[in-house]
Amino acid sequence: MAYIGKSPTGTGVRSRFYYTQTSGGGTSISGTDDSSKTLTFTDGEYIDVYLNGVLLVAGTDYNTNTANTISGLAALANGDVVEVVVYDVFTVADTVSASQGGTFNASVSFSDNVKAQFGTGNDLQIYHDGSNSYIIDGGTGDLVINTNGNAISLNPNGGGEYGARVINNGAVELYHDNSKKLETTSSGITVTGYVVPTLIAFEATLSANQTGFDTTSFGDVVEFDQTTYNHGNAFKTSGSDIGLFVVPVAGIYTFDFWIYSSVDHWSQAWLVLGGARMGSSDVVQTTSGAFIGGSHTSKFSAGQKIGVHPYNAGSSEQINANINHTYFRGHLITAI
Repeated sequence: MAYIGKSPTGTGVRSRFYYTQTSGGGTSISGTDDSSKTLTFTDGEYIDVYLNGVLLVAGTDYNTNTANTISGLAALANGDVVEVVVYDVFTVADTVSASQGGTFNASVSFSDNVKAQFGTGNDLQIYHDGSNSYIIDGGTGDLVINTNGNAISLNPNGGGEYGARVINNGAVELYHDNSKKLETTSSGITVTGYVVPTLIAFEATLSANQTGFDTTSFGDVVEFDQTTYNHGNAFKTSGSDIGLFVVPVAGIYTFDFWIYSSVDHWSQAWLVLGGARMGSSDVVQTTSGAFIGGSHTSKFSAGQKIGVHPYNAGSSEQINANINHTYFRGHLITAI
């Protein structure tokens, strides 16, 4: 049971001493009591003295002018019992003041689910629930992490690997299994490997009828120059790769095409890969114009190029640009 002591910075403590007189005539009490406890106090204002159970009056029935001594008593008789109650204070030196702060020089341990809470409304909480560790910011502002050092790092695998690094006045780096895959630069980003879009798919068409194909070369393809959609931007509608789908990431893809050839003789068309055909569809035309279509599903490597090559038995062939007649499309089924 604690009592208020002489100082608001201390903690109250009560000590009780009993002195039984074995001879008469004594007028003071000090030293060890009946239980061999030594009487001590720091301020005589905070003690009570009883004689045979009767509370004595300080300054009248006794005084504490001498350190750790009750003096000025009326002559005590043999068998008298003097009880001294000391309300003193002790100072716990190894504490940190709630109002004035302080310094911890050793670790502070928190049991599972015991939170370190910060802010008037406990807006920031840090704790461990036995399985997972949490940093919870319930405030309305930002959760700010500042450093004057070289970088801020997220290090998984027991700290043995990099996961992400924010370098002072430099790059932001992202890692996969401790291998850097992306970093920002002053002009953009640098990627190691391939960026796999959420969707890789296209449908290409012609803006005008097309003629003048070299039917002897599988490298000559229909130059589809516009797209209905081109997710991942892998189909090329201009430049040296016009009419080609350039595989952005290794995987399994499926392609199909449909063209309208306006000639009166045997016509064919193939999906081609690097100058070699992958599949074909043949039509014998008996009147002017015929539809030719085909499809192919296979595994492709990044950088390979797929197009549509037309062929006819005559000297020329015209591909009709009507979107309902002529198109080339494909999509990624799964990256590998």
